[in-house]
Amino acid sequence: MILDMHAHVGRPNYSYRAAEFTNDDLAARMKQAGVSKCVVFSFYDVRDNEYISDACRGRDDLIPFAFINPKERNAREQLERMLGKEGFRGLKLHPFADGFHLNNFKLVDPLFEVCEHYGTPIICHGLADNVYNTVYAFAEMTDRFPKVNLVMAHGGFMWARKEAVRASKTRPNLFIETTCLYPDGIAEGIDEIGAEKYIFGSDAPWGDFEVDILKIKKAARRDEDLEMVLGGNLARLLRLEAR
Repeated sequence: MILDMHAHVGRPNYSYRAAEFTNDDLAARMKQAGVSKCVVFSFYDVRDNEYISDACRGRDDLIPFAFINPKERNAREQLERMLGKEGFRGLKLHPFADGFHLNNFKLVDPLFEVCEHYGTPIICHGLADNVYNTVYAFAEMTDRFPKVNLVMAHGGFMWARKEAVRASKTRPNLFIETTCLYPDGIAEGIDEIGAEKYIFGSDAPWGDFEVDILKIKKAARRDEDLEMVLGGNLARLLRLEAR
C-alpha cells in the first residue's frame, strides 16, 4: 500500500499555479499511480483549512492536516478545534512562508503541546533554504517534545540532507520526507539511519507520483525497506493499522 504524506488541494494564489487543484484531480492521479491514501493540506499562500475539510469529508483516500500559522492569536484554539472536533489528523507548518522560527518556543510550543495531547504528527517545511527552519531547529523541537513525531518535509534537500540524517539518527521522533531528495541521497540515508526514518511524499500537484515512486524504488535496495518508505512508516505514525 502506497501512502503519500505531502500533497496539496485548493485554490492557490500564486501566478505559476493559478488553477484550482481539487480532490478529484488528486484522486485521479492517485488511481493512475496506485497510491492508496494521501495526506493533504492547503497551499501555503492561502491556508484554507475549510477547503481541506470539505475536500476530505466522506473519503478514506484523503487524510486532512491542518495548516496553521502559529503567529495568529488564536492558533492553539484553531488546532484544538480541528484535531478534536473536525477530524484533522495532523499539523502542517511552514516557517519560511509565515516568517517564524521553528524553534521559537513562545510561538510554536502551544501547537506542539496540542499535537502531543492528541498523538498527531507534524510535517514542517525543511528545505534548508532559509534560517527559519534549520536542521538544528528540528532537532531542538524533537528534543523538547520527544512524544511528538516531527517530519522534515523535503529532507533538507541536497545542502542539508546529511545534517538531517545525523539529527534523525539520535532522535526516534524525527523523520525525513522524500520530496526534493535524490535517490542516491536517500539510499545513503537508509544505510545510515534505516528505512524506518524515511516517509514518502510527492508534493502534488507539482510532484509526479510515478516519478517519485520510481525514485524510492531506486533508493531502497531491499523489499522491506521499500515497503516501509512507501507506506509502512506513515501508517504507523497515523495509526492506520489500528484503525
